[in-house]
Amino acid sequence: MAIALLTVLAAWNDTAHAHGVGHVPETLNAEAIRFYYSDGTPMAFAEATLFDPEGVEHQNARTDAKGRIAVLPDKPGSWRLVVSDGMGHRSEMTIAAGADSSTARQPSGNAEGPSGLTATLLGLSLLGNIAMSAALLRRRNA
Repeated sequence: MAIALLTVLAAWNDTAHAHGVGHVPETLNAEAIRFYYSDGTPMAFAEATLFDPEGVEHQNARTDAKGRIAVLPDKPGSWRLVVSDGMGHRSEMTIAAGADSSTARQPSGNAEGPSGLTATLLGLSLLGNIAMSAALLRRRNA
């Protein structure tokens, strides 16, 4: 009798659906963005947080192995996307979502590297530091 009861309970448990799940494919116009370091290397698996126009966190995820993430703003306004690798590298951009569900990207920062003036100043600073180091080394050896 006990074996028959256990068999019935086991068969009944197999058909129980306390918390079922499902999925439905959707074709939507998501905004896909690729994040990368100044040398072109992807920001792989970096933490990404999307904030809605009111500043409330809407989505958090990670970029994929190629530094990409897709977002789908569900209302008009300026959305903010922040991507950080946890090691001090951070990129932030604004996504302007219109009432017609079209989006416009507005990146912040300069992913291509420093501007011409900045690169020139950095180069001059490097040359100055080398010259100063050489002068201090000569003075020390004298």
